[in-house]
Amino acid sequence: MKALVVGGDGFIGRALAQGLRDAGHSVAVTSRRGSPGAISLDLAGPLPDSLPDCDVACFCAAMTSFAVCRTAPELSERVNVSAPVALARGVAKRGGRVILLSTSAVFDCEAPHMAPDRAYAPRGIYGAHKAQAERAFLAIGPRAMVLRLSRVFGERDPRIEQWTQAFSRGARVQAFEDHTVSPVGLHDVVRALSTLAANGEGGIYQASGAEDWSYARLAAEIAARLDVPPHLVQPCLAREAGVPPDEVTRFTSLDCTRLTRFCGFEPAVARHVLDYLLPQHRAMR
Repeated sequence: MKALVVGGDGFIGRALAQGLRDAGHSVAVTSRRGSPGAISLDLAGPLPDSLPDCDVACFCAAMTSFAVCRTAPELSERVNVSAPVALARGVAKRGGRVILLSTSAVFDCEAPHMAPDRAYAPRGIYGAHKAQAERAFLAIGPRAMVLRLSRVFGERDPRIEQWTQAFSRGARVQAFEDHTVSPVGLHDVVRALSTLAANGEGGIYQASGAEDWSYARLAAEIAARLDVPPHLVQPCLAREAGVPPDEVTRFTSLDCTRLTRFCGFEPAVARHVLDYLLPQHRAMR
């Protein structure tokens, strides 16, 4: 299989490209950073007439920061909607399949384990633009797939590294108690994406953790694993910290039934994701 990973030097894209290579596939990647061996592509700039021929193109590049999308909505629309949609249509026209990475933020996040056919009710500009991109990808037809994700955690996750470094200094960490996450491990996402890239059928798939935890609960669990005093975790409210109400999520977990049936994906409980992130501090419970 010839695969193209758009955003192949990003967090998910880099891991996906390596996973596909490890499985024996031919992989090309794009980069806006000028990474060696990558095809130069900046979704915010002029687009090429076409992408290289491939059997499948995985669109991993995006503007994912709620705050950046809020302050630069025109740029967000370009990077998250119009540019990837135009490129995906070109790939599909030449016979390739396309996969868009999306987000649970296309929903209102008012209930857990959101079904794939739940009505769009996006959270913030980022969620709204991802919902637009989803509609356009799905309109391409059976060659198009969407994989919605909750918060993906990988090794050396910036937030967890920041917390663990603070704990090591005996410093306090503020963490939101009204803002949730449904942790899913990068390794599980790559495994699911690789299978979809090889033989996935069109439509929507979803991947998340098995449960929703507040950031405060996540920080408290990490503190416990590091054997630091629990008072170093200071719960706070995202709304009082300046996060707009429409960007505060009560739930982000997704109904992963279709992905489970397709490739055996199993939503992990949050503690098991932390076992992967902090193996030297695996909880004995």
